[in-house]
Amino acid sequence: INMSTDESYLCSSFNVQVRLHLYSNATGQEVVYQDFAMGICSLVQAFTLDLTGLPLQFSDYYIVAEVDPNDAWSESDETNNTINSSSFDYAVLTGRLTAGGVETHIQGTQVEFQPVTCSTPFSLRNVNGYWNIEGDWQQVSYSDPGELCVNQAPGEDGYSLDLSLAAPSELDTGTISTAAPIHGFMVSLPSTRLDSGGLNVDEVNLTMPETITVHHSMTLQSSVSRYYISPQGSSSLSLHADVSPVSDPGLITATLVSDWIFFHDYALPFYVGSSNVSIDFNNPNGLLLENVGCIGVHGIAASYLDPGDPRSIQGGGFPDNSNLFVDGHDTGGTETIINAGGLQGEFQFSESGEEGGESSPFSHFPYGSISWQTFTLPVVDGHLTTVPITINSFGMDYTGACPGENCGGPVTFQSLATGSMDAQITADGSIAGLTVMPGRTAWGSLVGRSPETGLRYTFERDDSGQSAFLYFPGCISCRFQCCTG
Repeated sequence: INMSTDESYLCSSFNVQVRLHLYSNATGQEVVYQDFAMGICSLVQAFTLDLTGLPLQFSDYYIVAEVDPNDAWSESDETNNTINSSSFDYAVLTGRLTAGGVETHIQGTQVEFQPVTCSTPFSLRNVNGYWNIEGDWQQVSYSDPGELCVNQAPGEDGYSLDLSLAAPSELDTGTISTAAPIHGFMVSLPSTRLDSGGLNVDEVNLTMPETITVHHSMTLQSSVSRYYISPQGSSSLSLHADVSPVSDPGLITATLVSDWIFFHDYALPFYVGSSNVSIDFNNPNGLLLENVGCIGVHGIAASYLDPGDPRSIQGGGFPDNSNLFVDGHDTGGTETIINAGGLQGEFQFSESGEEGGESSPFSHFPYGSISWQTFTLPVVDGHLTTVPITINSFGMDYTGACPGENCGGPVTFQSLATGSMDAQITADGSIAGLTVMPGRTAWGSLVGRSPETGLRYTFERDDSGQSAFLYFPGCISCRFQCCTG
């Protein structure tokens, strides 16, 4: 206020009263006034009209400044003691900034009325604020130096205003992350934005449960195209968001469609591959795998060997007690998923010699050729379950002509084989069951003579018709849970 007087007064410690009135342009009525004291010699002084807590509607207002409203100081003209300000817009903001159903809160943000660059009533500059997301998500803090066009709507109290983003403005909310696992996965959403439709997400990054690794594949160019699965797994997986925008991160669905991507749980003897991987954060099942195939962890390596190598696929593959799990697929009877417990699913593995399986696979211990029928194997929380399996036969080759270490010439191998047996596969991958002994066994040439062949032998035994328990040790080590204290 610039004050002058119509009369001359000596400067003193006396004050003159100043009254500020707030008027509404819409109604012409006074809304509120406030009194201040101004030193008689302070010809220029600033005052602040406190409007805190007043239920003022969004409208045009003006201020009337009145000096000496009670005529305490005599002047020859008492009609020139008021002055009106120019009109101005005034609004009370709730602090809420919404974006298509997403509610955030702004702080320390510059608000502009009737901005030139926006067709909306307001714009925001140097926007700072936060977003508290329900569920297991971290609080999001944002700071956007640009200008955002916003619309307004009445708040819950009827006079203050909520603001909402208007197209085409976007608010950069950066990376959104979980504070705790969702269905077993830690989640990171990079480069997110809010607009008038809600939250925009392009990419969904998952950190897998502790026992799960992700293995990518590629096609090697050679005389025969082959898939290569990297044995070095990763703990992360990136998917593409299906629908954007959404009103909440918990509504996000994401998919990865690729040639093949493989997953491995702890020490399972096979990879589980899928060409269609998806997750729905609103579905507690976890990561869904579709179009699923199983490949033994050693089967891929064997496929690179020359067909003449006895360890090649054509030769029976690497001697391994896990050869029964070299080729399989999901049964379709239950979903194949990965969640906090690990891998879940039901798989069918091919019989030996079936197309896609090994022709004459060998076990490692006991060493020999093993043949089996197709079997179904549920996997629960990354563990094999005990299931029946039919072993057609198990055979071993040995030489019956050698009495000692030095056979002294070419060796002629003889074969002995068990009969069919009903066995079980246990949780550690062991195979065990009752069978029938292979019959007569003889070797060496120092003592007796075989009645069938006329050949001499050092040792002979005939167990024909005798029962036997055949056991193949498991290929999976045990899991131990450690404790402290």
